[in-house]
Amino acid sequence: MSTVRLDAWQLLEKEYPQIAQCISGSVLGLLEMAALDEKTKQLIYIAVQTAVNYPLAVKYHVPLARKAGASRDEIVGAASIAAAAAGPKGFVSCFPIIIAETDDLKHDG
Repeated sequence: MSTVRLDAWQLLEKEYPQIAQCISGSVLGLLEMAALDEKTKQLIYIAVQTAVNYPLAVKYHVPLARKAGASRDEIVGAASIAAAAAGPKGFVSCFPIIIAETDDLKHDG
C-alpha cells in the first residue's frame, strides 16, 4: 500500500480518468458559456468553493484569479462573501490558503 496520500481529485483522476475528464469538460464548458470576464468568473468560483468548504479548489483558482488581474483584497473579499452567505466554516478553512497563495501581494487599501 502506498504511503502517498492523494487528494480526492487526484484519486479520481488516477482510478477513473474518464469520469474526471467528463467532469472537467463540463465545468470548462460551463465556464466558457458564462458572459463574464475571466477575473469575475474566478472570483465567483473562489466564493462558491469557499462556501462549500473546498480548499483544494480554492488553491487551484486563486492563481487563476491572480492571472486574470484580481488583487489580494478582491480574492479575500470574494471569499468573505461566502462567509456571509454560508457561514464562516469554509472561509476559516480556505483563508490560510488564500493568504499563502497571495503572500507576495500587498493589501489594496
